[in-house]
Amino acid sequence: MGMGIIVGLNVAVDLRILGAAPGIPLAPLERFFPVMWLGFGLNAITGAGLMTAHPELLANWVMWIKLTCIALSLVSLRLLRAQVFRDPNLDKGLLSLRSQLLAGASIFFWAGAITAGRMTAYLGS
Repeated sequence: MGMGIIVGLNVAVDLRILGAAPGIPLAPLERFFPVMWLGFGLNAITGAGLMTAHPELLANWVMWIKLTCIALSLVSLRLLRAQVFRDPNLDKGLLSLRSQLLAGASIFFWAGAITAGRMTAYLGS
């Protein structure tokens, strides 16, 4: 459930930054950031429980790819909030190429985290 919250909302914001649904103003989407962090908190708690119950997962190289993708996704999330939602041109719809690249990278990293998470059962140690 936590993954659905953080990834779902983050990808929705990313797609809006990339130009999808231009009729929806971008500025009000900033209120989703605390909800996204709540979703991440749920994932962190359940993930810690999973690692406690199955520490052998830490020997799986695919798990490390997943964790790296999640870390990069969180970095891009923080950068997006700092750059996009503090931009004075936000309401004018003039977003920088850097903002769009960050949004694309965010989607890429979340897709990598989800794919690696699914592959941990089939690949690795």
